[in-house]
Order: sequence, then structure tokens, then C-alpha cells
Amino acid sequence: GGDASHLMRRFASHGWLALAPDHTDNMLSDSQDGSIPTSVYIHRPQDLSESLNLIEGLDASDSLSSAVTDAVLVNGHSRGCDDVWMTMGASIDADALAGACPGMDDGECTEAETAAFLSGVVSDPRMVAGITMAGTINRGYHADDGHLSVRGPVMLMSGSNDTGHAVSESWESLEGIERSLVDIEGACHGTFNMGFCDTIDSALGYHIVETYALAFGRQHVLGDTDETVSGILDGSLEVAPEAVVTVGN
Repeated sequence: GGDASHLMRRFASHGWLALAPDHTDNMLSDSQDGSIPTSVYIHRPQDLSESLNLIEGLDASDSLSSAVTDAVLVNGHSRGCDDVWMTMGASIDADALAGACPGMDDGECTEAETAAFLSGVVSDPRMVAGITMAGTINRGYHADDGHLSVRGPVMLMSGSNDTGHAVSESWESLEGIERSLVDIEGACHGTFNMGFCDTIDSALGYHIVETYALAFGRQHVLGDTDETVSGILDGSLEVAPEAVVTVGN
């Protein structure tokens, strides 16, 4: 959860309730050799939903108990991009699941894993807008067009020095949903979470990421039509020369 502290602080400073849970069996100290159990990909989106449920279940005397609404912005970095697509309602393809389960020697999902993915438990109707950072679409879950069933707009963030520049490569396949791309020159994988990047100042990277994320949330969750918010999101108002905005429909 602490990986996202800079972004959570920025949102909280503007009056948002910002939640960043630790992920079940998927902390930085877990499975860094790449052997990630399939259960992680089922639990991660549920971690987000259960965090909301926890707040909603607080005693009415707690001021936070009424803070969670049915309109939530979900954000994910790297592997967390899977969480965004899943919670936002991207459909899971039963055929594509064959070979998509990394925890199995033969790549096949168990019956229980397949049932969990297809049950809808990874989707959450409260997630109405999503931001993916330094990641792409896992076709092993969503096949060629499952991502097109998301229930709201998606902003993709990418860095020119991120390995594979993966976000930009997914752009064309997203035609048909409301989406935008913020591509940051010099940014690398760590720019979007802990700031580790030799090719862009971490404070500048944070400023760019936070500004676009907050504007996106203001417009698509709060319904903010302010011209500054709109200008940031359509690229007519420059946040930094390193950031290039592309808007789709």
C-alpha cells in the first residue's frame, strides 16, 4: 500500500478518501522470483473491494462510514493494471483462461480458479473510472476484446523509458471505449510509484502523475466541468512539456 503514498496524499489533500491496501500474498517481500500463485490475481481486485466494504461497515458514529459512495476511481500500477480492468468490469474469457494461470505447471487454471474468475467476484460496480499506470492488458484473461466491456472511462499512463513502453502498444486495441493516454517523456517504471528513475526527476514525475490523475477523478467521479480540469485532460493546458496527452472516444 505504501508504494502509492504520494498519490494517496495528493488525493487526500483535496478532500478525497484515498485507500491503498496491502495485497494478500503479494507484498514486495513475496514471490520476487516470478512464481506468483494464480490466487493473487483473484485476491488483488477483491482487496480493493473489501477495503471499500470495510469503510462502509464502520459504525455510523465514525465519520468515514458515509465516505464511500457508489462512484469510485480505481488506480493500478504495473501488475495492478489487471486489477483496474477486472474491477472495472472487463469480461473474462473462458477460452483465454487456458494457459493464463501462472501458478499451475501446465498453465491450466483449476476448476475453482476458473469458477472464481468467471463468477464476477473480481468486478465491482462501484468502480466507475480507472487509471492504469505502466502496464498493459492481460489477454490471458480478457482475450481480444474483453476489456471493451468496462463500465467507464480509462486513463492510461505510460513512460518513454518504461520497459517495453507497454501502455502505448495497447492504445489502438482500445478503440470503442472512452479513453485517454498520458505519455511522459523520460519516465520509467518506478516514476509511477516509488519514484525510482534516473531519467526524470522524481518530484516532476510525481507532479505530472498526480495532476492528471486528480483531474481525471474530478471530471469522471465528481462531474467537475471546470475549464482547467477539461484543459488538463484534453491536452490544451500544459502540465509539463514532458507530458503528451492523446484522447480517444
